[in-house]
Amino acid sequence: ALSMAEGLPEDGCLVACELEPYLKEFAQPIFDKSPHGKKITVKTGPAMDTLKELASAGEQFDIVFIDADKPNYINYYNFIMDNNLLRLRGVICVDNCLFKAKVYLKDTTDSNGLALREFNEFISNDPRVEQVIVPLRDGISLIRRVSVTSQNSFSQCNTTDDEVFRGVKGRSILDRM
Repeated sequence: ALSMAEGLPEDGCLVACELEPYLKEFAQPIFDKSPHGKKITVKTGPAMDTLKELASAGEQFDIVFIDADKPNYINYYNFIMDNNLLRLRGVICVDNCLFKAKVYLKDTTDSNGLALREFNEFISNDPRVEQVIVPLRDGISLIRRVSVTSQNSFSQCNTTDDEVFRGVKGRSILDRM
């Protein structure tokens, strides 16, 4: 969290979700010693409770980093997207998306590997986002929220409409910028 806070502008803010209070108690003195620590707010308790609280307050984020209980990744993602916690063109970074290569093993019985395989497939089919998986260590997925526009919006403004313009997943180049 502190490394991320160092990259934020002076008025930036970071909300960290920790299930266990002792982790907040451990980290807070370290945050307090840093000039960037004031940008960090640590919320303790189940992450879904914190997400609900943030959604109720109308919060939106440019970046969301998910590194939590793997079987709930898809639930966190859906809640974030369905409740507009992620701004348009915002990015969700998901840690461990390749999970010890278990997402590739056809006969895996590992619950985390199976959950992450399902998550990756779900994201790849979600028209609201574009995804890149960076195969570094256990993998990190970079998921960008894009606008989903109707086919008619381009014909009404005399915009070219061909394969180059439509590009990735049939999204216009304007929506991919």
